[in-house]
Amino acid sequence: MATDKNDAFEDQSNRHFLHQFGGNSAHESQSQTDDDAIWESEEDTNELLSEMDSPCCNYWDFSKPRSIERYKNLPVNIQSNQITQKQQDDNVHSEKEIEDIAAKNVNKKQATTTSTDHQRFRDVTDAELESFIKEQESKNTCRKTKSDLNIFQSYLKTKHNDTRKIDEIPPHELDRFLGFFFISATKERQTNGTMEYEPTSLKSIQQSISRYLKDSNYQCNIMTDDEFYKSRQTLSAKFKNLKSLGLGNKPNAADPLTDDDINKFYSKNVMGATSPRSLMNTIYINNNYHFGLRGVTEHYNLCLGDITLKVDTNGDEYLPISVFLKLTSP
Repeated sequence: MATDKNDAFEDQSNRHFLHQFGGNSAHESQSQTDDDAIWESEEDTNELLSEMDSPCCNYWDFSKPRSIERYKNLPVNIQSNQITQKQQDDNVHSEKEIEDIAAKNVNKKQATTTSTDHQRFRDVTDAELESFIKEQESKNTCRKTKSDLNIFQSYLKTKHNDTRKIDEIPPHELDRFLGFFFISATKERQTNGTMEYEPTSLKSIQQSISRYLKDSNYQCNIMTDDEFYKSRQTLSAKFKNLKSLGLGNKPNAADPLTDDDINKFYSKNVMGATSPRSLMNTIYINNNYHFGLRGVTEHYNLCLGDITLKVDTNGDEYLPISVFLKLTSP
C-alpha cells in the first residue's frame, strides 16, 4: 500500500510540475484529471502524509544528483532553457574577464607610454633656457652689441654725468639722450678723411641698444614705440646730412683684377708655388676668377671631385664644376 501511494504521489508531483513549466498535451491533461480523483479522499491524503513523516520512509532522497541527471525527467524544452541560461552566465563571466584583461592591458600601455614620454622630453629650467639662447647667439653679434653699448654709456657719462644702466633710464629721458647722441657722436680716429660715422654705423648702434633693452625686458621698444619717435626722426635727419657729405655712397662692385695685377702677384710670390700661402692664394683667385666663387662658404664647401677634367668634341680640355652652387658672373 505504501509503495503504491509513494508511486502515485511521485507521478502526481511530476504532473503538477510539468503543468507549471509548460506540459500542456491532451494526454497530460487527461492524466491530471484522473489523478485529481485519486486525491479527493481526505483519508488517503492523511495516510500518505503520515507515512512520509515516518522515519522508515525512503521516498525523499536528499543526496545531490549529478548534473547530467538533474533535468532528465524534465521536458526537452525546459532542459534546453536551463542549459542555455547556464551558457549565457558562463559567457557573461567570460566577457567580463576579457574586458578586465583588456582594461588592464590598456592601463599598462598608457603607463608605459607615459613613462616613455617622460624620458623622451628633458626637464628644462628658465635659467637653462636663457643660457641656451646666449650660447647660440653669434659671437660677433655679442661682441658688436657690447662695443656699441660701451660707446653709448661713455657718452652718457661724459656729456650728462649719468652712470645709470641704459635699461634703468625712463623712456622720455632715454629718447632725449639718443637724439643728442646721434647728432654729436663721432669716431675715435679719423678714417677716409673724416671723423663722422657712416650712416649704417649709427643704425647699427641703435639696433645694438634695442637688442640689449629687449633682452632686459625694457618697457618700450626704441625701434617702434611712440615714446622714441623723436630719436628716430633725429637719426633719419642725420642720415640725410651724412649722405650730403658723401658718406654711405660706396660703390656696389669692386674693380676687377687686370692682367697686370695678376702678373704683379706672381712676380712678388703672392701667387705661385713658392710657399703654401702663395699656393692657397693661387687656388683661391683661380676659383674666384674662372668659376665665380665669391663667398667664403662656397670655397669652403668645394670638395675633391666637384671639378673634373673633360675633353670636348674638338679635343680641347676644360674643367666643369659639377655641383650646384650659388654663383655670380665673373
